[in-house]
Amino acid sequence: MDRTAQNRIFNCCYFFTLLVSAYFLSLDFYSFLNVKKDIKISSYNLLNTEIYGNHFLPNVEVLKKINKDIGYENDYDYLIETFKTVQISENNSVVIINENEPLFCDYSNIYFSGDKYLHIDKDIENKQDLVFVDIYSKNKSDYKTGLKRIESFISYLKNKQNEIHKILERIEIDEDSFLSIYLKGCKVKMFKIYHTYSNINLNKMKKKISIFSLFLKNEELNIESLKEVNLSMEDDGLIIWQERLN
Repeated sequence: MDRTAQNRIFNCCYFFTLLVSAYFLSLDFYSFLNVKKDIKISSYNLLNTEIYGNHFLPNVEVLKKINKDIGYENDYDYLIETFKTVQISENNSVVIINENEPLFCDYSNIYFSGDKYLHIDKDIENKQDLVFVDIYSKNKSDYKTGLKRIESFISYLKNKQNEIHKILERIEIDEDSFLSIYLKGCKVKMFKIYHTYSNINLNKMKKKISIFSLFLKNEELNIESLKEVNLSMEDDGLIIWQERLN
């Protein structure tokens, strides 16, 4: 190969290398701009805007909403009952939020009601504080029926400001169709559901909760000392196991 051909090949390789280098440098610069943008949002949040009242709604979504950012998803409005922005100076503002708290979540969604929900992968704060509902069912229709019954029960506890609602962590219907609730790690067995989940009796659930609440109050028991409570007896009796497993 003569020197002229070698020079041409060398120049082509050199030019190609420059193009590739320029491409990756531009990618790095674009990433840097995005990082800078995130930093500005964070700084703006800390220095210019005070946000109060949000337990589940992320601060970054609050900022998107007040700035009318096209990246804000309207589904987050499910979390907002009232939203007020107060300008306290030319560059500083206060956002006051009264949240519409979710009722519960399952493996798929975060529910406000049976027909109003966010997908479980949606970025919200403090998901661990939500009541988790675990319903065993191979039938989609039966699952929805069970979910609706559980929704009514949780709504009842919440609206009555029942002390049980404050410590309710989980509600499950297991493979044997037995309904139980979990209160600070204590399993409370309610009753067995026969045939379909449409047979979940809400009045029965309310009655058993009233009996259990009265029992805790009269005995002055700490729920955290109990391992398991069986409320499934038809005569409204109960059995407790006080020893907790480590």
